[in-house]
Order: sequence, then structure tokens, then C-alpha cells
Amino acid sequence: KDVFLLNFTELELDRFSGYDYRVIENIAVGTSVFKTDRQSLRLEGGPGVRFTRTEATDVGGVITPAFSDTEFLGRVATTYDLKLSEMVTMRDRTSAIFGTESTTLENWLQFSARINAHLTARLSFDVKYDSLAPLGTEAWDTATRATLVYDF
Repeated sequence: KDVFLLNFTELELDRFSGYDYRVIENIAVGTSVFKTDRQSLRLEGGPGVRFTRTEATDVGGVITPAFSDTEFLGRVATTYDLKLSEMVTMRDRTSAIFGTESTTLENWLQFSARINAHLTARLSFDVKYDSLAPLGTEAWDTATRATLVYDF
């Protein structure tokens, strides 16, 4: 089994989330649980920190000022890759972040289909849960993306 160290850094700039920004910095240990020609599974986890800056909100006349927060956390994540055919692959990434003040769960599923030697079509779906979503926003968020990728 492969064992590795990694540094996971994520910057979230989503104007619909109620945050000005969120930055996660995580040092983790990972392992390849299994790897074959057709599929693989990676597992990683470790401690980290999340820096958050929320926007000022006015919800029903209740004004909440903008504020910054630093939160220590633990992060675990998996990445599962499956080759469905010579031209089609699937990737599923799941993560759980357990902070001192909130919990964030996320699952991202992507299908990729090779069209020709240089062009790939991708379709992805992302669902995210934040236990301490800012006022005026929902705890659950989803995003669907369709992308064309050109390889040089």
C-alpha cells in the first residue's frame, strides 16, 4: 500500500454562500486503499485550520455585522476512481471537515467521456452541507457543471 503526506489547501470564493471567503489549510496522511487497472480508492486525513470571513447580512431587518473567524479542524476524505470503459471514467470525492464550531460535508461526483484525442466532456454534481451556514443562506448547497476540456 502507498502511504503519502499531503498539504490540502482550499480557497472558497462563493458570493452566494454568505462568506466573503473561506480558506482551509490541512496537513494529512493518505493511503491508497486499493488500486487496479479499472478502479482505485484513496483515503486521507489530518488536522488543519479554517479561516472564515462572513459578509454583513440584513435578514428581515436583523442586521448581522461581518466577522472573521479561525477554527481548528480535522479533515477526512476519500477519492474513488472507476474506469467504466476505454472512453468513460467516473470520480467520486467525499470529504468531512469537523471543526471546533461547525461541520462541513461534501460529495463531488464527476463523469468524463473522451470525445477524441484532444477533447473530453465532463459532467459533475456537487452537494455540500454546512452545519453553521451564515444567516440568510441554506445549510445545503448544490452545483451542477458541464465542461469541455481541450488537451494540448
